Amino acid sequence: MSTFLENPFRNEEKVVWRQGREVLVIYDYHQGSVYHLNSLAACIWQICDGSHSITEIGEILKKKFNKTCPIADICHLLEELSELALIRWKD
Repeated sequence: MSTFLENPFRNEEKVVWRQGREVLVIYDYHQGSVYHLNSLAACIWQICDGSHSITEIGEILKKKFNKTCPIADICHLLEELSELALIRWKD
C-alpha cells in the first residue's frame, strides 16, 4: 500500500480503455475484468500520469468540476484503483 506521498500513474500495461458517453470502460485482459468508472473516477484515473501529486489532482478536479473534492475521497478512490492494479505509485 502506498503512503500517498508518491505520484500515482495509470497501469496501462495490461488494460485497454475506452471513453463512453457517461463512463470510462477499462478492460483488464489479464484478469478478464471490466470496470466502469463514473466521470469523477474516470477523470482521476486519466490524471494519474505520474506527474501529479494527490493535492494537484484535487486542484485539477476543482477546476474541471467547479467544486472541491475532499482529499480523503481522492485517496480512497486511489486506494481502490491500486487494489485493482489500475494504478501504480511513483516517487
